This record gives sequence, structure tokens and C-alpha cells, in this order.
Amino acid sequence: MTAGRQVLAGLAGDLLETSSESDNVGEPGLPREPFSIYQISERMLYQHTRLNRDIFNFALEVISPALTKNTRKGRYQHLTPMHKLYVTLQFYATGSYQWLVDNSGRISQSAVSHASTEVTEALVAVSPQFIRFPNARDYSVVKQAFYQLGLTRHSRGFPKVLGAIDCTHVRIQAPKTAPEQYLNRHLYHSINVQLIVGPDLTIFNTFTEFPGSNYDSFIWRNSAVRETLAEGTFSEGWLMGTLDIHRNHGS
Repeated sequence: MTAGRQVLAGLAGDLLETSSESDNVGEPGLPREPFSIYQISERMLYQHTRLNRDIFNFALEVISPALTKNTRKGRYQHLTPMHKLYVTLQFYATGSYQWLVDNSGRISQSAVSHASTEVTEALVAVSPQFIRFPNARDYSVVKQAFYQLGLTRHSRGFPKVLGAIDCTHVRIQAPKTAPEQYLNRHLYHSINVQLIVGPDLTIFNTFTEFPGSNYDSFIWRNSAVRETLAEGTFSEGWLMGTLDIHRNHGS
């Protein structure tokens, strides 16, 4: 499956920039451990990473086997998998190295760059385990959950819904190549990401191919999911989307 690989590559790829080749060898006063996650409050952890502690620890457990402690000299050598995930999530949240360099336990910009690349590759590798459509045998469970959600919130349910679809703009730094293509109607640079989710907001599918200047309907017309629907693969149900997704283009 390529959907899982696309989402993280799309969200992170345009943020990552080449930084100094040096790892600041021999910098004085380097602490053995730059910081401990257990010294960070729950509120600060969420502000910096957009994850609570339980989800952070789960993500760490999933990707730790792919993250080896780096033995290169300099400020990168003492970064554990926990440090790498923490600074990478902060980088995803801010899109900038500078805040991290100044505030993340004296970790160098080069170290953040290396860690971000390593963690991103690890997340991409495991993403197909979590970003996928339910199996056909689970369709009835998904449809019933969507129907019950409608009854609970609006006193009526919509039958045969297999997923909810919409697009969202993920803010990025202006890329060096064709930045105007990434400037969206809200006047900031982004990737317009198409998402399909379940009744509990579990992500079933992502499509991150197009920059922010493209409209939702254009992205829908060019998505593999639309082709799959046209072939009748999901004949047992519907995808519920916004008007803009389907306007003048059918399902």
C-alpha cells in the first residue's frame, strides 16, 4: 500500500530542509542526556508535540526498533529514540528548526535534521499497519457505527456509509521550487490532503499528491479512491463527503 507512505511524505517532506553537514564535533559542555520526557509536563508535551503521553509512548514503542542510537560524535550521539521522536514531532508542529535549537536541551540544528529524517522514515515504514480501509467483513460494523452516530447527533441515521471524506490544508514552509503552487486560498503555503475516516475518526485513506493551490474537487477527481468507487469495489456502501468534493463531478 502506498497511502501510508504518501501521507507522511506529504506532511513532512516539504518541511525537511538540508542543513549543516557537520554534527558540531567536540562541542563543550554537552549533557549526557539533553532532557527526559518524564520531566516534561503533560500540558507542555501536548503543546510541543500535539500528542498526549499515552499516544506518544505508543508511537515510540512502534518505531523504536527502527531507531538505533547514533554513535557519531557531537550532539547527535546521545539522542535516544525518545529524544528523536520528541524533537521530530516538535519540528512537524512548528515547521522550524530555530525554536528547537534554542529550547530542546541544547540539541544542534544538524541533530534535529538527522533525527527528523530518521523518524520520518520509520513512521512511513509502519504507517500501512494503521492507515488502511477496513476489510469487507468489517463493512457491516462500520456502516452500523456511522448510522448510530447520525442517530445520536442528529436523531436520524444515514444508511450504508463506509467512510467520511474531506480535504484539509497542512501548512508547510514555502518550498524553494514553485512556491506559488503551494499558496492556498487562505494565503499560506500548504499541501491539500484528502482524508477518508471512519466513525471514530480512524484514518482509512490519505492522498497527499497535490499542493495547496488545488481545490478539493480536483484532488478527488484524480484520486485512486474515486477510480476504485467507479469500478464498484465499494458497491455495498457510500463515502459521505462535502459539497465541494462532489460538485459538478459526480461520485
